[in-house]
Amino acid sequence: MRRPVHILLPVHNRCEITRACVAQLSAQTYDPIDLVVIDDGSTDATTKMLAQNAPTATVLDGDGNLWWAGCLQRGLEHLATSGAQAEDVVVFLNDDTMFDPYFIENGVKAIENSPDLMLLAQAYSLQTGRFIEVGARVDWSKLSFDSVTSIDQANCLSTRGLFMRFGNAVAVGGFRPRLLPHYLSDYEFTIRALKRGLSVTTDSSVRLLLNEATTGEGVPDKRSVTSYVRSVMTNRSPLNPIHWSWFVILACPRKYVLRNLYRIWSDFARNVLRAHARHAASL
Repeated sequence: MRRPVHILLPVHNRCEITRACVAQLSAQTYDPIDLVVIDDGSTDATTKMLAQNAPTATVLDGDGNLWWAGCLQRGLEHLATSGAQAEDVVVFLNDDTMFDPYFIENGVKAIENSPDLMLLAQAYSLQTGRFIEVGARVDWSKLSFDSVTSIDQANCLSTRGLFMRFGNAVAVGGFRPRLLPHYLSDYEFTIRALKRGLSVTTDSSVRLLLNEATTGEGVPDKRSVTSYVRSVMTNRSPLNPIHWSWFVILACPRKYVLRNLYRIWSDFARNVLRAHARHAASL
């Protein structure tokens, strides 16, 4: 008998998107699937929908402050106390993705003979069908990221369709939601995994379609200094300099740490000055 594959699915106030994802998981050829939904304080109809459409799923409730890393860490902690085995496969998944009925089956098959192998699904645009990425590459000398078309070029990965052994996720140390609650948490986690000796692969049969309309990043409010600072100093902002600083401290090669911390905070100060100048000009 096959071991269950554990799906960790964070959700928040996207009832219809989540409904479509749950339906796709229900249609998977792999069996058994252990679906763990981490609902971070949804106030729409998500709770009722899950009870109707995923009655066998485990639903872990948050208060709206878990964010991405907190949801995944909560899911891993649940698996640790509910009998998951080290050799079990765990899949980190976004609900705004589409995939075929063989998605889980093919992902498990691709890593079944390699216990220390991670697999990242190939991401394509739902809107255009264009290839988006199979991992990313960070250039620490510039603190810049590029999507890559070959997994051999990747040195960090998203957790959007990431397959790995549960035991490896635990050995890596899980996520760090207090320091990196949302953006950059997946990159830091996978950089740590690669440093600990895990390897990564991909497979053309394990692909997902990403809804780019629901994956937008917040735009900072530059109307004034106050509005700019408030808009970037949140977990919702991909520009939060505190989170970027922690990412550099945790993941960056030592020789680039000070340079990159200076880059982060000088860019922040420059944008504050620009917001001030824009506000002054509007008076």
